[in-house]
Amino acid sequence: MSSEKLETLLGKKALDALTRPTAAASGLPGPAFSSDEFYALECERLFARTWMCAGFGLDIPNPGDAMPVELPGAPLLLVRGNDHQVRAFHNVCRHRGNIVLDKPCKAASVIACPYHRWTYELTGELRATPHFGGNNVGFEGSGLDKSSLGLKPVRLVAWHDWLFVNLDGGAPPFETYASGLIEHLQGYDFSKISVGAVREFSFRSNWKNVAENFLETYHTHWVHPGLVNRYASVYKSDRDAADATRTKFQNGTFFTSHLDLPPETEIETFGLPRITGQPDIWSHRLEYFFQFPNLIVFVEPGGVVSIIDYPRSAALTEQRWHLCFAKEAENDTRYDEARMRTLDFWTEVNEEDIGVCETLQRGRASRAMDGGVFSPYWEGESHGFQQLVIESMR
Repeated sequence: MSSEKLETLLGKKALDALTRPTAAASGLPGPAFSSDEFYALECERLFARTWMCAGFGLDIPNPGDAMPVELPGAPLLLVRGNDHQVRAFHNVCRHRGNIVLDKPCKAASVIACPYHRWTYELTGELRATPHFGGNNVGFEGSGLDKSSLGLKPVRLVAWHDWLFVNLDGGAPPFETYASGLIEHLQGYDFSKISVGAVREFSFRSNWKNVAENFLETYHTHWVHPGLVNRYASVYKSDRDAADATRTKFQNGTFFTSHLDLPPETEIETFGLPRITGQPDIWSHRLEYFFQFPNLIVFVEPGGVVSIIDYPRSAALTEQRWHLCFAKEAENDTRYDEARMRTLDFWTEVNEEDIGVCETLQRGRASRAMDGGVFSPYWEGESHGFQQLVIESMR
């Protein structure tokens, strides 16, 4: 049935063209980026069945901290319990379906719905239902099973600071699904870094445009002169720099590109200290990861940048960034200027991407958008990404 639905929305011809080798393939047609019906199918068949990154553990560092997050078609609640474990629940009261928590909270002893004050333990169990049976009369005698009316849990895995959820509960084990990510970051000591800044951005663009834009560096020469100039001391030309950082590897749901620099090369860290105590390879490697469908990670000698894409509609994607630096740079005033330079740099790069992703959305919404073509040299992983989208929905 799902294959038939895909053919109805996109056309069998377009789906067949996507399966060809990259040099002969066409990409997804316009409705894949602009159709509300196709986006609804993604919510049902893709987002619900994968491991999506829902948030960061450091956003809720202490017991009683809770944070609402919106995944496609699923308002969720992330809670750190008194046992320090993070749990995910559907952010929906079991009484009348109101949102239980609309804003982050700190050090809460319970979670209470603001509508009728149904109250839940940090572990999700229903604790109190004031006046449910009348004034000063509780749940007793209602005939309902209180133990069955706790918040509905969502399958969650906390891996380092990233919180991954599987909405339908049927995805492969996380260790299997994200094996490429786990393998590539094996040995990296995340205790050496801390969050130096949090940023949020909004793209009036489909989530696939945002992801694809990350996966290729073909555009960097024209869109990101500052980013390319950062590597000017290493490469003879900006095209060489773009070439060296193009995405070269896909393993199932994991995409990566890395740039190994000569040990004597000093990559600009904007005055921030390098992160020490890591495996030697990270002292001269820049690596960029994409974990399908919505996590982007940059690992550099001076920091780690984590980006979560939150699809909101067929034409809107929001991002939450965590920029992590060496712990000694977290609050030290000597590094205030360096932190600001780093933030300004990444903000400029992302705002450049926002501009092209938004014009890309307008173009791909046109009836003239027939899928286009791929550069086999630059856009093999863009092609692989689009194929993965469709395969995930079958």
